[in-house]
Amino acid sequence: MVKNIDSAINYGLDFISKTDHNCIEYDDFQYSDDSYKNSYQVLENKKVLLKEMESLGLVKIYGSEINLTALGERIFNNGGWINHLKKIKQNRTRDQNLQRMFWICAGLSLLLSIYNLVSK
Repeated sequence: MVKNIDSAINYGLDFISKTDHNCIEYDDFQYSDDSYKNSYQVLENKKVLLKEMESLGLVKIYGSEINLTALGERIFNNGGWINHLKKIKQNRTRDQNLQRMFWICAGLSLLLSIYNLVSK
């Protein structure tokens, strides 16, 4: 298995995006600086990585041709896979903070309503 799959995806997006028409032959695809080596493990890692990239919607594989999808191109153009993951994490944190704030405000509003009813 690819040791650091996120870095490999980032490298793979960068590698494909630098080709003509965002398209590359399967045999020419590299996911790291040393993935040009033709060992069984490298070939297996390439297969696993490309399946993962395809399941994420980053590439589409047609026989021996790998095409970068519109999503893959957009992610690459906006800073790459690692940056994309950071943005997702930031958005998730922001959403969680907004949700907490909502419940705090709702709780305070309820307490104020109860206080107003009791104090009359």
